[in-house]
Amino acid sequence: MKAPIISIIMPVYNGQQYLDESIYSILNQTMGNFEFIIIDDYSTDSSVNIIRSFKDERINLYKCNNNYGNYFARNIGIKMTKGKYISVMDCDDIALPNKLQTQYRYMEKNSNIGMCGSFVRLMGTETILKKPISHEQIKVTLLKDNCLTHPTLLIRNSINIRKHLHYNTMYYYSSDYDLMTRAANFTTLSNIPEVLLEYRLHTKQISTLFRLKQKEYANQIKLAQLRNLHITPDNHQKRLHLQLMNQDNIENFNRFKELQQWANFLLIRNNKTQYYNPLHLTLLLKNLLTHSVKNYQVSSLNRNKLQSYTMGSMNSDKKLYSSFPKSKYSF
Repeated sequence: MKAPIISIIMPVYNGQQYLDESIYSILNQTMGNFEFIIIDDYSTDSSVNIIRSFKDERINLYKCNNNYGNYFARNIGIKMTKGKYISVMDCDDIALPNKLQTQYRYMEKNSNIGMCGSFVRLMGTETILKKPISHEQIKVTLLKDNCLTHPTLLIRNSINIRKHLHYNTMYYYSSDYDLMTRAANFTTLSNIPEVLLEYRLHTKQISTLFRLKQKEYANQIKLAQLRNLHITPDNHQKRLHLQLMNQDNIENFNRFKELQQWANFLLIRNNKTQYYNPLHLTLLLKNLLTHSVKNYQVSSLNRNKLQSYTMGSMNSDKKLYSSFPKSKYSF
């Protein structure tokens, strides 16, 4: 086989239920010049037999001698790649036939972009998960969650070589989120505004089985991003930041005012570091504060009071922000 253009990495652990569909969706891509690296993470079901049933020279099966975990297996796959690009895939999703070709053409036309994802459709529904498209939008949105759907990613292998790209397994079930926040520091990220993958929701996927642990590690990543603004938060500031980014319910009106202060402080720090696009950051924080209003489960009187703050009188409350320097984009 001639040198592949794309190296596809698919880790598998006891994935027999949907595995054949996922493999078939890759082997039937309109672009065929790829290597398909499948890492079996010590499956105890029929996964290996299913993989071996596909007689295709592009498949390279690697069997782990222990169950190391999803992202450890992906790191093994990254080291094996030979292609110009690395494509990420899960063993329960379905890549649409034009996925690789569409992403390849996009990356060839946009040499500044190091990683691109796409929109996805929830399998069996008409629901499309749309994501921010531009790098600046993505970078800001990463403050609150991972806005690149992991199995849609196409990555320039030159970045892997230059930056020793890998998943930090310290973050276990959120290692992909950590990878994206780190990548935003050294390359341009993008999402193609097309549906290129059908994303399957089921009870055995990581985001379902380990939801609480995943959130715990994701919170660590959210706090780590404050370094981009040269902020070392104390415990109270950590709680404020996570409450705002996770859109958690607020306890009382005073807490809402604290969240406003914190949001304004983030804007001021960004004016100094210039790490985030100031307009995108302002829009994100305003939206998060608005969600805080909607989630505030108290009396109608307090709800109206909060709404009036969000929709107009925030800018006029000079006392509230007397200890903060004014910003062009202050609330």
